[in-house]
Amino acid sequence: MRGGSPAVTCPRCEPLSRENEALQQELEKLRKQAAAQKDENARLREGFLEAHRAAKRQAAPFSKGPRKPIRSVPVASPARTTG
Repeated sequence: MRGGSPAVTCPRCEPLSRENEALQQELEKLRKQAAAQKDENARLREGFLEAHRAAKRQAAPFSKGPRKPIRSVPVASPARTTG
């Protein structure tokens, strides 16, 4: 009987059946792992592209060094009256 569980288990088939089950479980685990890696890859790719786009649009020009101090304008003293 192919495709189903045989009513009587063959002694030679039992180890192969266990190996097949283990391989099926490993395959399922690897498929889940591959799907998770694809999701992470897409997330990282989107983050990279966003950073790449942000680098191209500068909000302000680059600074050319520290700012110069603002000079204070001397305040004129009140006029003296001579009298």
